[in-house]
Amino acid sequence: MLLDIAAKAAYVMDLHPLQERVISSAFDTISNILETGPGWRLIATHFSSLLEKAIFPALKLKEKDIVDWNEDPEEYLRKNLPSDVDDTSGWRDDLYTPRKSALNLLGLISTSKGPPSPVLSNGVSSAKRKKAGKNSRRKDAQGTAGELLIVPFLSRFSVPPDNCPLTSESVINYYGALLAYGGLQQFFKAQRPEHLQMLLLNRVLCLYRMTFPSPFLLANANWVIGQFASCVPEELNKEIYDALLKAFQAPDVADLTWRPVRTSAAAALTALLEEEYKPVEWLPLLQAAVNGGKSHDNDEASLAFRVLGTAADVGEEDILPHLPAIISAVKAELYNHIPSIPEPWPQVVESGFSALAAMTHTWDASGMEEDGKITSETDWEKGCFAIGSTISELLQQAWLLRPEESANQDLSPPPSCLNDASALVAVMCKYVNESDLILKWKIEEILQAWSDLIAEWSAWDEEEDLAVFDAMKEIILLQGKHPLPHFAVAPIPPPPAAPVQPRSILEGMTTFISCAIETAYAAATWRACRLGHSLLHVSLVSFESEEITPVLSVRFTQAAIHRFMNLNDCRAPLSKPLVLLIAAFYFCSSSAVAQVLSETDVSGSRLLVWSEALTDLILSEEGPGVALESELKICVAVTLRMLEDLCSQNLLQDSKMVGLRNKLASSLLKLSVLLKELQDAEDESKDGDMDSEEGDTETEEDDDDDDDEDSEDDDKLEETEDQFLERYARRAQELEEEALDEAEGGDEEDGCELEIGVLSLTDQMPSVYSFLQKYGKQWMNESALSHELVREFMDNFSDSARFFH
Repeated sequence: MLLDIAAKAAYVMDLHPLQERVISSAFDTISNILETGPGWRLIATHFSSLLEKAIFPALKLKEKDIVDWNEDPEEYLRKNLPSDVDDTSGWRDDLYTPRKSALNLLGLISTSKGPPSPVLSNGVSSAKRKKAGKNSRRKDAQGTAGELLIVPFLSRFSVPPDNCPLTSESVINYYGALLAYGGLQQFFKAQRPEHLQMLLLNRVLCLYRMTFPSPFLLANANWVIGQFASCVPEELNKEIYDALLKAFQAPDVADLTWRPVRTSAAAALTALLEEEYKPVEWLPLLQAAVNGGKSHDNDEASLAFRVLGTAADVGEEDILPHLPAIISAVKAELYNHIPSIPEPWPQVVESGFSALAAMTHTWDASGMEEDGKITSETDWEKGCFAIGSTISELLQQAWLLRPEESANQDLSPPPSCLNDASALVAVMCKYVNESDLILKWKIEEILQAWSDLIAEWSAWDEEEDLAVFDAMKEIILLQGKHPLPHFAVAPIPPPPAAPVQPRSILEGMTTFISCAIETAYAAATWRACRLGHSLLHVSLVSFESEEITPVLSVRFTQAAIHRFMNLNDCRAPLSKPLVLLIAAFYFCSSSAVAQVLSETDVSGSRLLVWSEALTDLILSEEGPGVALESELKICVAVTLRMLEDLCSQNLLQDSKMVGLRNKLASSLLKLSVLLKELQDAEDESKDGDMDSEEGDTETEEDDDDDDDEDSEDDDKLEETEDQFLERYARRAQELEEEALDEAEGGDEEDGCELEIGVLSLTDQMPSVYSFLQKYGKQWMNESALSHELVREFMDNFSDSARFFH
């Protein structure tokens, strides 16, 4: 019954959608049955009739295909040239059309064991079978249905001649044959490369050599090449690329649209480029993609921009000389597609911004490479200026209100494509090399619009928000080099706009960062905390620092302590950036931070909880700890500040505070020792680079010998059952810990120093000595310090014994 239903695809030319779904389900059910051993035995004897009476008729060109081709090319491509036929399976339930389901079944049959010999009787003479006997039948049964049945069947249909009528029998049949070849991807991957090479040369590429090829066949040929992009023989790459590039630029002919040809060629080109194929000349492809972006059809233009983005990712240094001009040309085309504010951007604009982000990334990355194609420093600087100017003009068009719109306070640009737009913002800020460009490129106006957009950000996703964090880094660097006059306080807009002060760049960035600290996934919280340090020290050098720093301290401390108090484990990796961020703000604005932390909840005083967490971070031998010089200096500074506050404000009446004082005192000594050892190690490494290289060579040789001995010993050891069970129990525990790490921090350390401003240039030991001189003997008398820690401190600082005795 299933075979009968599937076979109806051969006779019905115009199916109702419900009928299509029934036939599609029949093919899917057969695929499902075929995936089982008994199912193969049941279906295998019907392979030949399935192919001839059901599968192939479902693939042949139909009248409905021609109608869809002209009236709805997008629907035609979706239904007839799917991008996921390589994922053949008997358990798929997302195909929905007879053609897709038939291709899925064909792919499964092609890799299945071939049918019993009697099924092949039409293709093998009885005399030959008689001569071969049982051994031949056994050999046939061991082959795949693809080589025994499908490929010979498809070879019956010859390539239609040039200028053949669109609806001729040869075109109708060859249309189905090409679709069938595309569905045999898994089969051909298992064959020798020359089989695929012969197929492409004799059955596919010959279509591109015709003067008037059928567009229906050409679109299918493009699709077939895209399906085989990952396994195309290298010697055919150039011919295939040239054929696809020609098809990508094919114009419409008479009343027949060639859009499916261009679209399928673009998809195949993208697949070929993603397989690391690099053409000898990139400019023709770049120009073709830009011309495609000029299409009045937004879907076609969008696809052309996606090809451009892929070319930028793959081309790297080979396309550098062309990038400034191509970026400018894309900007000019996007001008025609960007809608007026506040309309959301269409897909073509988002694709254009994505292509621009890819091209600017390629250009910017080349500036870090000594062997890049742009060897002249003058050419590089000119290119940076041109790209920066282009981005500025585009973002002005996209985000800034026109004079007649400025009076409407409700108008604001849409948050479309914010990740790629942020990547462009980062590049623009990076290329500002003189103060005059801030005014010329309208940097402040653009950044204010951008900061308004990110302040409303809520879609936390690493691929989306990483570019926003990168843009913030560049803005902070720009503020350090060329301070923006209205970075912290936005100007009141002129009439006819309402005299309401808008949100400043700093306020928008602060809102984004505090939200990331409080609610984002762990990796984003780590990044936000690092940026919090940078933003703090940028604000300290601004003219409004006295007003800004306390406000930032309150905002970030509130966010950090809220996230910290909600952790399941206060020693989780995520606690480290939160505790250190609060510490940095405590050092710069202790009164404002102390006021926030003095708020109580069910856990007790937040100030005490955070202080305990800080000392645990410093003193604990386990957990994340503090190791970088910037981290050590922050902790030394804040520990000193807290000790001064405890001792000067007579807060040591409470036993909890006495215990905290003792931990802080121990922390101060340990931090001083760690900082001294780190600085000594750095000095030694600078003086002994040559000696260390020689030593490393000898050590590597010794290690190799040791490894050889160890490996010999390992070969002799066999894992017992108890060891096996213990190893799997440990692995189960690790998986549980990994789940918690993913939620609360994992290992997001990047080894980069934190921004600590003037602390990086400050020698803190005089302050430590001064404090120890005042309180060291008292602490020893009260047994606040361990003798081992004091002894270690005195060993590293030989002149410090007087502070304790």
